[in-house]
Formats: sequence, C-alpha cells, structure tokens
Amino acid sequence: MGSTALPAKWVTPVSTRASAVAAPAARPDALRRWRRFPRCCADCRSSPPAAETPTTVEQLIERLRDGNLGAEQTVEEAGEAIGTMIATLCNVLNPRHVIVGGMIVEASDELLTVIRTTVYRRARPLTTRNLTIGRSPLGRFNGLAGALVLATDRALSAEHLFD
Repeated sequence: MGSTALPAKWVTPVSTRASAVAAPAARPDALRRWRRFPRCCADCRSSPPAAETPTTVEQLIERLRDGNLGAEQTVEEAGEAIGTMIATLCNVLNPRHVIVGGMIVEASDELLTVIRTTVYRRARPLTTRNLTIGRSPLGRFNGLAGALVLATDRALSAEHLFD
C-alpha cells in the first residue's frame, strides 16, 4: 500500500483560518481553555492574578517557555485533539508526510510532540509505518505559499486560459 497524491483542486490551505482540524487549537478556544487549568506562580503555591491570564498566543508561548503548568496543559489538550483528527485522516488517506505549522509549533516542541504521540497511538500501525510528522519548512509563509499554488493553478487552468 502506498499513498495517493491528491489533485491540486482537492487540496485547500487552511492555515489562514481555523479549520476542522485546527479548531481545537484555535486562538480563542485555546486561550479560553487556559482558565480551566491550574496556574502556577514562581513560588508554585498560588494562582496568578487575572492579569496573568494570556490574551494572545504570544503570551501563551511565553508562559509555555516559563514552564507554566496551565500553559503546558492547554497545549497538551490542543495537541491531543489535533493528533486525533490527524490520526483519523491518516487512517483514511495514508499519507507519507504530515506537515504542521503555526506559532506554537514554531516556538516550542511541546505541541508537535503531543501531536506525534497521539497520532502514533491512535492511527493504524500500517498507516504510521512510513509516516513522518514535522514542522512546516516555510514557517509563517506556509499560508502564502498555499495561496500562491492555488492562484497559479487556477490562473493556468484550461478553463481560464481558453475562456
């Protein structure tokens, strides 16, 4: 069994908006879940004031780098949800590579580690035998690259060239 290349018209970049796969880790949802987890100050005995609750992904990344328990649990929960969706897609499509992008993935290894662990635990063994899961080599430009591919494909399609 091998993987099948999908026609370009079936592939849609979703990095510029929340998709069904990315929805569990979308900014408002991830930051909203933050409030459910215990947070730890420097002395690990008290919760931080409300002002310490992150309102942006950049602040969440800062908390994650500081080793904040609430940030780690938020990222872990998002990674498990994304990993479950990717495992389901892998069971159906059997890809060789899965590329994950986003600010949190670029900033730290925690989210990608949880996604990998979840995919390898939930997907079928034959599906994951040759599967690699990694970061987008394009970084913040992955949405732009996808849009460029779609625009070029559409502009050079037979229906537009010969209309």
